[in-house]
Amino acid sequence: MHVLAAEGGPINAVFGPFEDRTLWLVLGISLVALLFAYYLVREVLAAPEVTRVPRTARTLRGVAAIRELELKRAHIDASLAELRVINAEVRQQLDRRHG
Repeated sequence: MHVLAAEGGPINAVFGPFEDRTLWLVLGISLVALLFAYYLVREVLAAPEVTRVPRTARTLRGVAAIRELELKRAHIDASLAELRVINAEVRQQLDRRHG
């Protein structure tokens, strides 16, 4: 087999059976990869452009999520207010005992 070198002259290269099989294997894997890439491109291009939930449904879900978070925050605020009252009462009791 003659392979052209950068200098323009042929290189006498002799490939053994291992190199031959390896080159065929690399070629085969490359072709399989190209076929798979072609399949993926066709699937992506064939898919409908918009498969999302309509904007109104997303907006409603967002509003519901915000409302839920607001309720949770209100619950946390109420719990903190109760803890502040309890903390103040306990401090008063401790001051009476020690003071």
